[in-house]
Amino acid sequence: MTEDRVPYNTESDKANYQEIALVLNQHLQPELFLDVQYPEELIGDYKDFSPELKAEWYHYTYNALFGLTGIHIAGSLGRQLNKKELLFISGRLEAFIKSRVPG
Repeated sequence: MTEDRVPYNTESDKANYQEIALVLNQHLQPELFLDVQYPEELIGDYKDFSPELKAEWYHYTYNALFGLTGIHIAGSLGRQLNKKELLFISGRLEAFIKSRVPG
């Protein structure tokens, strides 16, 4: 038996994902990068970084923004997030960073 895969199982789950998406749309702005406190070696022009340093910058940025975003959304919803919600946020955050980083 095949069934469509959706990230929610009930209408209340669907409402939760819609609320998370709404908060993400308001929260994920380019100014969010200014909230990340980079270590000295990751400060500079991204285009001048070596491939290894670009990878380190991406992982550092992703982890920092995931923490900030997760706290913001959990606070907005007033509850802890479940694994599926965290994966949903992770995917949206990854797309956000990739859309803002040059080449």
